[in-house]
Amino acid sequence: MGVITIDTEAGPARGYLALPAGGRGPGVLVMHAWWGLNEAFTGVADRLAAEGFVALAPDLYQGRIAKTIDEAKGLREQLDMPKMEATARAAVGVLQARPGVQPDKLGAMGFSMGGEWSGLLSEWYPEVIRALVLVYGAAPAEFGAARAAVQGHFAEADEWESLDYVREMEEAIRAAGREVTLHIYAGVGHWFFEPNRPDVYNFAASALVWERTLAFQHDKLGSQRAEPGGRSAHWGYERDKGTKRAGSRQCAAASLKPREPGGKRRGGGSLPPASLDLAAMSR
Repeated sequence: MGVITIDTEAGPARGYLALPAGGRGPGVLVMHAWWGLNEAFTGVADRLAAEGFVALAPDLYQGRIAKTIDEAKGLREQLDMPKMEATARAAVGVLQARPGVQPDKLGAMGFSMGGEWSGLLSEWYPEVIRALVLVYGAAPAEFGAARAAVQGHFAEADEWESLDYVREMEEAIRAAGREVTLHIYAGVGHWFFEPNRPDVYNFAASALVWERTLAFQHDKLGSQRAEPGGRSAHWGYERDKGTKRAGSRQCAAASLKPREPGGKRRGGGSLPPASLDLAAMSR
């Protein structure tokens, strides 16, 4: 479908909606990284739709896009956190209302900063979010409240996402009695899934993330798989390169574990309850 308007408690927001053939299927939220809703993340929505999912990517930045790390850091200082939270919450309700979407069985796929938002949504809507995919973005959720099964994809050595913190998250999920599978990728860096980041993009690792993600989402949410080698098998421009509905709720502030300069979280301690820290939730 393309760009849509999302009505939120903080005013109108934007999102990108991708529909499968026939327009019906399991719903998946796609939560973007700190660059904004660029072609990498709308591309993920399109690829999910090609696999039979109804995919909605809320635009937490409302049209603003950063192309460099410095630009992303600049945007971070301008973010409207209550509007971002309102947009993320409202997107759940929009997806639930789509024809053919099972409203109590949604998935979420988050990249870097978007992984943190995905985790928070799984805590806020435990009877709705059932499958959570985290791509180089550890989630600060209270997993005792969440019910989603979790699959994670992280770089072995990532200057932006401490593997120690990722393992803390894994332990917290297991301690809460939730299903979790983490995949660790050697020889890649942060943002390795995004083809518009040629300095870090890794085609082989990205393809493996996608294969594992699809198997997980199909298993947890259900849908008919596309034929092998179908439209979702590759990025379009990279083919040849290596029942509760989300109701109204006032926006609430919150605190992630603080990070050292450069974005790394400080180690030690258990994961805190979900809350929002502007600096921590930006990358």
